Amino acid sequence: MADEKLIVFANFLKQEFHEYAGREIRKGHSIPSQSHFAQWIGVSPTSLSNWINGLRPPVGENVDLLATRLGMRVYEILDIPPRAPKSGPFAEIAKRWHELDSEEQRKVLNFVCDLIDAKESKQSPPS
Repeated sequence: MADEKLIVFANFLKQEFHEYAGREIRKGHSIPSQSHFAQWIGVSPTSLSNWINGLRPPVGENVDLLATRLGMRVYEILDIPPRAPKSGPFAEIAKRWHELDSEEQRKVLNFVCDLIDAKESKQSPPS
């Protein structure tokens, strides 16, 4: 990956961290550290530090974790094809997922799982 893309991505992460910190402060929480930000994303603090400092790009599952929390722009900045659709309802959910706190995300996931379970139980042939 070109150094320029690493710098652009590092700046993007710094901005996202500041926005995350602002949201946490508005919720009445203390000022979060980069370690808290890494935990919120689901990555190691060392990985996040490497990305914020432009030392190396994220790869594999870490890109998907970043995109889940920070939106589809992660793929664009890193010039990596997204693994999620760019349009339709799933893409909208992926773009806005980071707006939900972890409890709200769990509620959404539980709701979707309950819908799928209900649908499967209706379609299952009687035993």
